[in-house]
Order: sequence, then C-alpha cells, then structure tokens
Amino acid sequence: MKAKDFGAAERRIVRLALTGPISDICYMEYIQKVVYPRHATRISDLARSHHMGGFQSRMTKAFVLAGQGDVAGARDQLHELLKTTGPNADVWRAVWFICRYGGMVEASVDAGRRYLELTPGVKFRFAKGLALVAERIGKFGVMKFALKRAIRDAKECEKQPKLFKREYVRLARFWLDVYEVDRAERVLALARKRKLSGVDDLAGMLALVRREAGGWLDHVEAARLDLQRRIRGVKLPTPPDAVEVVLSSAALTFKPDENRLFRSTLRFAQGEILAAARATGRPIRIRSKLDSQTVVPGRKNRCLLSYHTQDEPGLSLHFKEAYHPGYITLDPKGYAGWCSVAELGLDDLNLGAISLEKAEAFFQERAGALIARNISKYEQPDAARQELPTPYLFVGLQIINDSVQRLAYVPMLEMLQEVSDYCRANGMNLVVKRHPLCTSPAVAERLKTGERTGEFIVSSASVHDLIRGATAVCVVNSGVGFEALFHMKPVYLFGKSDYRHACFEVRCAGDFASMFRGELPLLTSATLKRYLYWIHHSHFIDCSDRITAGAEIRARVLDYIESKKSVNFFGSLRRAFASRFF
Repeated sequence: MKAKDFGAAERRIVRLALTGPISDICYMEYIQKVVYPRHATRISDLARSHHMGGFQSRMTKAFVLAGQGDVAGARDQLHELLKTTGPNADVWRAVWFICRYGGMVEASVDAGRRYLELTPGVKFRFAKGLALVAERIGKFGVMKFALKRAIRDAKECEKQPKLFKREYVRLARFWLDVYEVDRAERVLALARKRKLSGVDDLAGMLALVRREAGGWLDHVEAARLDLQRRIRGVKLPTPPDAVEVVLSSAALTFKPDENRLFRSTLRFAQGEILAAARATGRPIRIRSKLDSQTVVPGRKNRCLLSYHTQDEPGLSLHFKEAYHPGYITLDPKGYAGWCSVAELGLDDLNLGAISLEKAEAFFQERAGALIARNISKYEQPDAARQELPTPYLFVGLQIINDSVQRLAYVPMLEMLQEVSDYCRANGMNLVVKRHPLCTSPAVAERLKTGERTGEFIVSSASVHDLIRGATAVCVVNSGVGFEALFHMKPVYLFGKSDYRHACFEVRCAGDFASMFRGELPLLTSATLKRYLYWIHHSHFIDCSDRITAGAEIRARVLDYIESKKSVNFFGSLRRAFASRFF
C-alpha cells in the first residue's frame, strides 16, 4: 500500500465493508497503514457497516469516538473488547494510540507497556518513544522496561539487512538519543559496507556532532553510564559540593527538517556550561535526560544546570534555544512563559534608554535576514503554494501536547474555534497552518472538518509568506508569533510567553472579539523596535559571536554557582549553630 494509494485503499475497504464481511487481516492492515499514520478520513463511514464482527465493530467505534473527542469512551470500548479477546496486542496498541494522542498520557504509557509485552519483533522506535513519555511523567519502571527493550531491538535491527536498510538513519539517531556516539558511527560504517543510499548525509551529520561536541564527549560517556545505572536501578551518590549538569540527549541528536543551526547552538551552549562548571574546580555530576519535556527539580543546597526545564527561582539554571537560530536563553526560572522575563512589565524594561537609531539598525538587519532568507526553526517552502483570499487572520498551531501548552489561557483548539467564530461573524477569511511535527488525530480531524466545510483554509506555505499577507496573527505562545513581530504585525497570544510585552494577551475565552483591533499593533513602531533590541540583547544570548557568547554564558553560570555557594555557606552555618546549642 503506497502513500499515494491511501485514499483509494480506504475507499475500497469502506465499500467492501458496506457490502459484506472483511477479514481481520485486511481490517488490521487498514488500521496499521491508514489509521495509525493518520491518513484515515472515512472511518465514520466504515462504522456504518452491519457486516463487521464484534472485534472490528468495537475497534471502529473506538476510533470514531476518539475522533469526536470522547477519548474516555473510546478507551472504555477497547477495555470491553479486551474482556472478550483476552490479552491482545492489536487492542492494546489501539488503546495506546487513542490515549497517547487524546491527552490521556498515563493511560497511554500503561497501554504501551502491555503492547510491547505482547509483541515480538523489532520495536526500538516505539519502545524509545514509550521510554521518553514514561520518563516525562515519572513512571520510571516503565521507562526502564521500555529502554531495555529499545536497546535490545536496536541491536537486533543491525542484524536484519532488509530492516536495517529501511531504518538505519533512525537507528543512528536512536543511538545518539541514548548517548552512544560510537554505536551511531558503527551504524554508519555498516551502511557504507552495505552500500546504502543516503550514507553521505548521515556521515556529514555524525561528523558535525562529533566536531561540535568534541570538547565534552567525556561527559557524554558519563551521561551514558548514568543512563545505564538508571536502567539497572542503581543510585550513584552525589558529592555535596558537586555541580549537577543535566546533559540532555537533545544536544547530540538531529532532526531532518530542523534548521541545523538550532542543534549547533545547543551543542555550543552545552559545551560552555560544562566549561564553566569545570572552572569551579568542584566535582561535576552528569545526569542523563531523554525527554526534553522532563522536569528536573533543583534543590536549595545543590547547583543544577539543566536544558528545557523550569523550577522555582534560585534552585536551578535553565537553558534552551530561542525562537530563531543562533540564540539561546539562560534563565533562573525556566524558558518561554516560565522564565523570569515573563514576570516583568513593559515599564520594567526601560526601553526609553535604548537608542532608537541603534534599535532601528538592529531591526533592519535582523528582519532582513529572517524574512529575506526565509529563516524559521523548521525548513520552509521557498514560495507560497496557493493564492489566499484577503483580508485574513492567520492562526499558527503548535504541537498540542507540547510542554508550553500548559501555559495556555485558552486551549489551542478552543483558540482556533474562537478566532474562526470571529471571522465568520465579521466576513474575514481565516488561514491556518499546522505544526510540521504535529501528529494529533484530534488536530487532523479538526482541520479536515474546517477545510471541508469552508470554515478556513489550511496552508502549508512558508510562515513568513502567511504572516506577510495577514491582518493579524493568533497563537497560543508559538515562535510564529515572535516571528510576526519582525513583520510589524499585531500578535494575539492565547497563552503566557516571554515575548508577551509586545502582544495582545487573550486571557479569557470569549475575549478575542472585544480585543481585536484590526491591523493596529499593540506597540508603536519605535517602541516595538526598541523591545526587539532589548529582548535580543538582555534576554537572549547571540551565539553567532562565539567568543562574546561563551563569556556571557560562563559568567551567568559562575554567578549562579557563586550565589548557591553563599546559600550553602549560611545554611551550613545555621546548621552548625543549631547542632551546638540545641
């Protein structure tokens, strides 16, 4: 079943099911090749068949309920089916799929484990994904089980030539995800030996990783050993004066459609943070972290440097890549709407002290680079693929279960509905772009319905083209909203963000209509340009100048460690007095 045949295959199976029974083998092939990859558009039609047996009927009804947003009802349907079938891998995978993309994360982790327990064969990608989500929600027993299975299956994949040919790039990425750089290079050598296509691209990427992480590969090995200890359940004592550094595997891996400068910047920042920690002369405790959304809490008496995390002020120092390539944030509270900048008011920024001439020059240089070169976090098409009716509002969607969605004032799909209602009531067009990494069936179903009924247009054009033609831009707290500021467009945030000072904030459902001001931005042109200068020079760190950026990163890290030393000193003094007199 080739990709171009998905629609035809679905029409055929619906036609067959409406006229007579279909085999379970045929039915499950449809589920695995059309429903799970999220190509299905006619599963509701399939549910009208009176010829399906109990297994097919309950499975289909569950998928229909999930598509309608009734995830709990869909799960209950499948649990009832399990009472009939007994332990069944196909049913447990359906439970995992529906719960995973329906927001019932804990239930999906339990179902994923049951599926793996019942399924032979090589499942390293599924097992790794399950381990990441289990780590994120603190189900470390499942994480250990899934990671053991993933590593076992990855080794088995290398022994199966046909499977290896199809999966070798993903296999190399897997080994990087678990800090096994040498093993990833072994995959490359094996692919070369077997003369597989695409080897040069992988070779270039692995060479880049080794070159950019070369100064701290000893710490990568420490992270690998830490992960192995976690799998075995062995705890390693941490010296009381140690600097703890969470070395996320995100610093090693790569994504095909991502701007490469993001990972390069991340590796540079990680190296500078480790260099600053070494400069203290204190022991360094490397901790592994698979999932970028896992929260790693700090402690008052420990120094913790971590990637893509948030915490109470003063406990940890957090770094993350910023909204466009070459910049990072390094903050004592976290990233995005969790960072300390998000708590400041516009008046706190003292924008009037910034020279307008300097701000104007920076804006022209930066806006020109981003827009003219079509730069965004993910690769963008060179030109718009469709003519769009004007005027229109542009809604940029995000990954529905991304960590920053927890900061939404109005959930993403509710935001879409609210903006859509406004457009229909006021004769405006609406253009929507789905996040390139979104895999949510709920989002897919909502977009299909809206496009089919003419409610809005779904576009895959460059975000810069879509922003350029829009009257205004609406997001929860996406980087698309930040990019829109360089187009001087009004931005409406439906969630908390660190660039909120330049945007309208829709804090309550139903408020958008009364707040909307057409093409009028929140800030004047001069104030906006000063703001963009401020956020790039006070909040972000520009890593294009490696010497200046390295000095800034090290200074911030050392200041943080020094502040923790003072806390630890006075804490030790208090404990000494307490033990002496009490």
